[in-house]
Amino acid sequence: MKLFANGCSFTWGGDIVKSLHDQSGQLLDAQASGQLNDYRLSVTWPKHLSDLLSCTEVHNHSLGCGSNARILRKTFDFFIPKIYNDEDVSDYVAVIQWTDPSRYEYYNQYEKSWALAKHDMVVYENKKISDDDDFALRKSYFKNLNDKTWCNTFFSQILSLGFFFKTHDIKHLFTIIHSDVNSMSDYQIKYLDDNFNWYKNSIKLCCIEDMQVDKTSSNHPSLIGHKQIADNLYNWINANKN
Repeated sequence: MKLFANGCSFTWGGDIVKSLHDQSGQLLDAQASGQLNDYRLSVTWPKHLSDLLSCTEVHNHSLGCGSNARILRKTFDFFIPKIYNDEDVSDYVAVIQWTDPSRYEYYNQYEKSWALAKHDMVVYENKKISDDDDFALRKSYFKNLNDKTWCNTFFSQILSLGFFFKTHDIKHLFTIIHSDVNSMSDYQIKYLDDNFNWYKNSIKLCCIEDMQVDKTSSNHPSLIGHKQIADNLYNWINANKN
């Protein structure tokens, strides 16, 4: 078995590592090299879960501040080349930690970088700071949209990734940063619950925050919290093998 994980700071290691970039400006993602990134990848829950599952490989493609759009982009970037190279992807289990539906991303052609945006900040993947124009765009975006709009987009994103996994026989388990999906309709929630594999069988009950007792000051998982998340996910996967 091989493990693929994606999500936001709750999977990446927010507060355990204080910045998305190292001192040289390198983005601390799945491809980064260096002692700090190696440490981050060794103490976050995907590594603990892969050890519990006796996985031969573990790939943590999460990023703090990342959006659900980024989760789709990086997950497709990982699997689609393998599919076209005739690699067997059915031995993967993908554990996806969905994030706040209001987050988004866009490609800045001048900076040649994806920009990750949420209510209080914009972060470029290729550098530590962003420009004033990005903050004006962010302000306009959040002014004109609302929870109903974001949750409807989120519904489509879950469908896209969930059916991609099913089409290619990739085992999956979904969780979420928080379970505030009240702006989704009842039929949307029922359809998601009925068609995809959720921790505790429900998008409303699968909150990753609830899997950890030990947290940091900003509510991110602590080192112990990441182990607690891995234990809970492992116990659920082990109890629902069939």
